[in-house]
Amino acid sequence: MISTPIRPAQHPPSPTLFCAAMLLMLGLSACTEDNPAFVEPERCQGGQELYLQTFPATHPQRLDVVLLVANGQGSEAMLAALRDAASDLIRAVTDYDYRIGVVLAGGSSTLYNPMGDACPSKAYVSANDPNPSAALDCLLAITPARATLPTALESLVAALGQQANPGFIRPEATTLVIAISLHDDCSNQGRLTHTDLAHCEWQRALLTPMTELYPQLRATKANLNALHFLAIVGPTDDFTFAPGTPPSSACQGALGDAWHAPRYHRLAALMGNQAQVQSICTASLAATLRNAIASTLQNGDEAHYCLGRPAMGGVRRVELLNRTAPTKTPQVIPANQHGGFAFIGATQSCPNGLVIVDPEARQTVTADDGFDVYFCGN
Repeated sequence: MISTPIRPAQHPPSPTLFCAAMLLMLGLSACTEDNPAFVEPERCQGGQELYLQTFPATHPQRLDVVLLVANGQGSEAMLAALRDAASDLIRAVTDYDYRIGVVLAGGSSTLYNPMGDACPSKAYVSANDPNPSAALDCLLAITPARATLPTALESLVAALGQQANPGFIRPEATTLVIAISLHDDCSNQGRLTHTDLAHCEWQRALLTPMTELYPQLRATKANLNALHFLAIVGPTDDFTFAPGTPPSSACQGALGDAWHAPRYHRLAALMGNQAQVQSICTASLAATLRNAIASTLQNGDEAHYCLGRPAMGGVRRVELLNRTAPTKTPQVIPANQHGGFAFIGATQSCPNGLVIVDPEARQTVTADDGFDVYFCGN
């Protein structure tokens, strides 16, 4: 997002100048009538300019869910349990205007649709479907693929782009990614020539650094609170398997033997309170999904926007504007009150300044709406 310097619009003469002109013309001793056309201009401190930055507006009740599923070796029990949990997953998001799509962790970025027209033709489930649970059950008819590396996070980055799945990820919706895997992520940008998972463990130096993948994921949403990540995977530690030493499982459960998953844990740590990790060595995947989804989404009510340049003079005004109807009168968002916005200033994650917009100010947001933020800076 680029902050654009603007100049204050032309304003009518101030009341003082208006009255002074009348006094000179008419020889009056006093003038108390206000100028009804006067508009107070935006003011910045000396040496500062007024900047405008526009952010896509998010709606507090719209939710796009991406099920990121690793269907590699030994995943039969996990895939069956996930299919059994379809109705529980639907119930967990029933308070939202939701969409749910499936992305496989084998390199493809397109939504998985195993049965074509027998499943939802749009390849995702929505709250408007007559039987969402049955539709999701159809999309979860996933076949294990033994000879495919789980390049899950690379698949995810591509899937969240607007080109891969047009119409699925809504700009005004929150995105919830649920990664389910018995193995760690092996994203490697084509550097690994083997599909054997052991080679992924032995050559971790060739895997795409999380410091590259995380910014790509973070950039998919301008609202920092509009991207959530839930990983149901194996545990993590610092143990690495020496080349030639067969990797072993870290935990065993009803869903299968799970390997260590340090990369998923690392991504969750980078995302802070917008992410969590749950063990896949659990007795009930359905219960884990229900509880984890509820706790993951509880931090997402407010919209958090980072300014693109330092706002030394603070935020002057925030407006909600329909981008396809620019002549429509913008809705002015009040400052520092319920249903308004607050300027927090510089934070660790937003060094230029953080703007928080209350959910009540976003109840009417549509796909083409944006927040215009006016602020003073150098």
